[in-house]
Amino acid sequence: MIVDAVFWILVAWAVRTTVLFAFVRLLLWIFRAKDVSLRLSVWTAVLVGALLLPVLSLTTRQIPIPVPLLMRAPADAGAVEPSSGFAGSVGAVRMQATSSRRQNRTWPEIFVIVWAAGVSLAMLRVFIGLYFSHRLVRASREIDSGTRESGAVTVPIVVGLLRPVILLPCDWRGWDPEKLEAVMAHERAHVRRRDPLRRFVGFVYCGLCWFHPLAWWLSGHLAELAEAASDDAALLAIGNETLYAEMLVGFWQRTPRRVLWEGIGMARGGKLTRRMQRILDSDRPLSRDVTRGALVALVTAAVAIIYFAASASPVRAAPETRPPVPRVMDAGQPSPPASALTGKRALSPRLMADFDAQAAAERVYYKWLNEDVTYIVTEAERAEFNRLRSDRQRQAFIEQFWLRRDPTPGTVENEFKEEHYRRIAYANERFATRRPGWKTDRGRMYIIFGPPTENESHPSGGANGEPPYEIWRYRHIDGVGDNASWLFVDNGATGDYDLTDPKAEPASEPNYAGGPPVPLLPFIISVPLEGGNERVIVFARIWRIDQGTEKARIGFETFAEGSEYRRKIHLPAGSYRLDAVVKRQDGTSYRTENYFDVK
Repeated sequence: MIVDAVFWILVAWAVRTTVLFAFVRLLLWIFRAKDVSLRLSVWTAVLVGALLLPVLSLTTRQIPIPVPLLMRAPADAGAVEPSSGFAGSVGAVRMQATSSRRQNRTWPEIFVIVWAAGVSLAMLRVFIGLYFSHRLVRASREIDSGTRESGAVTVPIVVGLLRPVILLPCDWRGWDPEKLEAVMAHERAHVRRRDPLRRFVGFVYCGLCWFHPLAWWLSGHLAELAEAASDDAALLAIGNETLYAEMLVGFWQRTPRRVLWEGIGMARGGKLTRRMQRILDSDRPLSRDVTRGALVALVTAAVAIIYFAASASPVRAAPETRPPVPRVMDAGQPSPPASALTGKRALSPRLMADFDAQAAAERVYYKWLNEDVTYIVTEAERAEFNRLRSDRQRQAFIEQFWLRRDPTPGTVENEFKEEHYRRIAYANERFATRRPGWKTDRGRMYIIFGPPTENESHPSGGANGEPPYEIWRYRHIDGVGDNASWLFVDNGATGDYDLTDPKAEPASEPNYAGGPPVPLLPFIISVPLEGGNERVIVFARIWRIDQGTEKARIGFETFAEGSEYRRKIHLPAGSYRLDAVVKRQDGTSYRTENYFDVK
């Protein structure tokens, strides 16, 4: 159910943010980071990372982290090893939830409903605050650029997300010049660092993750750090700690609370006693803005830490109980028979049965890697799977492989997996010839891209002797583009259609007379087209005149909007004749002939 998926996503979000907070807190303690501006930048990066964790966990590749197996799995748990991606929640919890979904359906639903209600109320509060902030700015009077006065405020505040504005109370003209200078330095520091936007993002995070105490702590801590950094900016401007402390106490007595939620002002941010102690500490070095170099280093470190927090996936590291076995081989290498295992004849019947079972499992994994998913597995995934040494790890990998591709994680069905195996079954039934359907070019394209939008089939070939062919057209393919098409030609009239116009050409061909391979030279062949802005199908055959042999047969589809179609092909040196048949959309065709030399 979607409710279960949302529940486990929220649980995983809370766990990952807790780990992220703890790790950053530990780093700050290790490096004794006391500078207020630096700590403000660090915790701002944590805030951004905490908001991005759900998205990153769904889009990044999970990194398995072995953890000790503290308790024995139940007897019916099988060999599946859980992972902690957002698609699969947190560790073993996801697997247990799947098996006991019906028994524990009530309380996750209640939690999700309460969470959604809390998010709605929190977001309503935030946007009401934004509305009143906008009204407050519109009702104020401009003093100069970026500074306004308002009778609705009793202390200086800063409001506005994208264009922060300083609002002063109406009695600001009666302030001492030094007091006004300190106030403006304080508020301009808020504007320079865009603290209202930071505060807004903190409110959004608290609204989405209101059930997590660390979310509220982070929002309040960022407000305290922002006020402390602005206090240091004011002290740098006037250099009088006592005067500034007295001024701040006076503001605090006038209003213990801010006028608006989104305002950042001198009368808000941290406990008064702690703030006064910090201001009056004359031995403390004043904080300045973070330098550009330090900011670049901070961003680099934050990206690495946040990526690790989003992609780390704990995997139980159980001790091996079976004898070591060969790895699952890549395609092209034969699967090892059970009799090939070293020392089998000297083993006891029990160990021999274990070896037989493991050899059968090896064949299953070999088939999965080199047949079931050979067209959709990435090279990195293939290499990672071949490094695994236990059935438990391979089962966990296969589970995560399908979970990463599941369009609706958290539900019982995996639509991607079901559609993939349906395509394999269809390819084996529809395109099988002398080899299985999934190994043919049409089967491969069908498994990867699915059924074509349009299939133009000519099983009898063309009127001018063209071989049987099919054209598959797709309206759109992700990663390929719009109006993609492929041409399949049955050159041998065996029912086995080959995909034409290959993308890669070999550098040499075997020397059938003996000796080293014959190098292939690049050459541009040309097929004249008779104009017209229409698609045409070209069947070209290249003959080597001096040997009387056919060297290449090419088919392609192109627009006849120019006078010729040019294409690079690799051939050995010699004299050649090019025979081509061009078929128009209306069914008519014409033949062309051309002679050329490759030197």
